[in-house]
Amino acid sequence: MAARASVGLTLLSIALTLGCRSTVPKAAPPPPPPQATWGVLALGVGGLVFVPENSPASPVPVEAYPADRGAPEVAISPDGKRLALVAPDHSLRVCSLVSGEANTIAPAYAEDTGQRGAMAWSPDGEALALVEEGKLFVWDRAGGRRELVTTPRVTDVAWSPDGQVIAYGRRGEDEKDLGLWIVKASGGEPRRIAPPSGDIFAASWPVFSPDGQWIAFWHAWEGGGLCFVRPDGSGYRKGLDFGGGPTVWRADSSAVVYLALKDEMTVRGVFQCAPSGKPAALVTGDVDQFDMLPSGDLIWLQSGEKQGEMTTKTTVRLQPTVGGETEKPWEMMVAGGYGRCQFRPDGKQVAVWTGRDDGRGDVYVGTPGQELSVLATDIGEFIGWAQGLYAVASSSGGQR
Repeated sequence: MAARASVGLTLLSIALTLGCRSTVPKAAPPPPPPQATWGVLALGVGGLVFVPENSPASPVPVEAYPADRGAPEVAISPDGKRLALVAPDHSLRVCSLVSGEANTIAPAYAEDTGQRGAMAWSPDGEALALVEEGKLFVWDRAGGRRELVTTPRVTDVAWSPDGQVIAYGRRGEDEKDLGLWIVKASGGEPRRIAPPSGDIFAASWPVFSPDGQWIAFWHAWEGGGLCFVRPDGSGYRKGLDFGGGPTVWRADSSAVVYLALKDEMTVRGVFQCAPSGKPAALVTGDVDQFDMLPSGDLIWLQSGEKQGEMTTKTTVRLQPTVGGETEKPWEMMVAGGYGRCQFRPDGKQVAVWTGRDDGRGDVYVGTPGQELSVLATDIGEFIGWAQGLYAVASSSGGQR
């Protein structure tokens, strides 16, 4: 009897123990990390702001700038999540729109006398090429800031697709052009790959082809300025067309697309030119600005309605490419006399900013080929697409 009672007590003890264990609540799994959202980076009333594309919230301040400061120098990383910017105190900072972390990578100057110039992120977004006092530096998180070119004056810079080489223009102490140069991002002896123009216009807007076989850039040669050269200095061709501004390579590296000019004040249209070919028109007329996707889809801005000599409305036009064939253009008219347009890096959205005669305007966003809607008003300049965690504006109006 005593033995049976002992067994019963033992079973009861086990049951109670198991029962207690079953009532202990399991720890809830950690919430998934918040997803960064695409939005536009722009110059607002008080400085640099981020506006999420799917949020009705007010623009979120990123960096405050004095009203008379003008557009800050900004470079957005390829994934849109980090910024390199010249701060109001003229220091150079790298900040994350996702974490809010900001690091000063170059100290402030007593005053802004133009000591900081071009900036460009490497293709993988891990390093930054920057020009300071006419010298070329590279910064990354592991090694900090390293000086690559000590001889002034470096102008525009561009990375090769593999991130191994940097191309740049140079001027001499007499302000005259010294040609196009390249240097390894890891360091080494710089090498000139295109001769100087002989005037004050330095090699500008260099851009490598996607396959890394060519560099297109602009020079002020008589009768035109579009040039091509291979990274080893061979295949140099100069003065192929008169134009300027940023140049976009086709995804297959077959040609560059650019704004061609009739003279310094008149645009002929959007043209393309192969390294071994001749210029050919894609769009003719007074084009204000354009952008192109790897698929070949082209968006551009042209004058719309006018009141006298002043353009009051701008026409946004988009020409899709399907299976290598161009489709019928789509168009929409928006208020403003000039502006800028840019596809989101994944091509799923497009942003258009148009300005008024007071220098401010509206940002429109939407799916390419569909009606665009106003995302933000009273914007002084559209900087570009970016990604951040600013789902809503903070109550304090400060940086996250």
